[in-house]
Amino acid sequence: MFGGFGDIEVEEEYTIWRNSVKSKIDLGYGETITILNEMLKNCHPSNEEKVIKEIRDAKMNIGSTIFNWVEEIILDNKNITLILE
Repeated sequence: MFGGFGDIEVEEEYTIWRNSVKSKIDLGYGETITILNEMLKNCHPSNEEKVIKEIRDAKMNIGSTIFNWVEEIILDNKNITLILE
């Protein structure tokens, strides 16, 4: 059986996301609005108001972007050193 490719082992350390300027642009407010609109189509009615607010904020360049979401996920892993250049 195969699997586990890309899994981070506890004792391993990684350095990732060099040259992140393009990613920051590509995963900025424009793409965030696109993704939030897709999320709105499928979200539970109890979450609609929150997603609508996030879309409004993103249209005004306020709040987190997809880049920030990914960055936070990476920073939550103590075995990863994030280098943004």
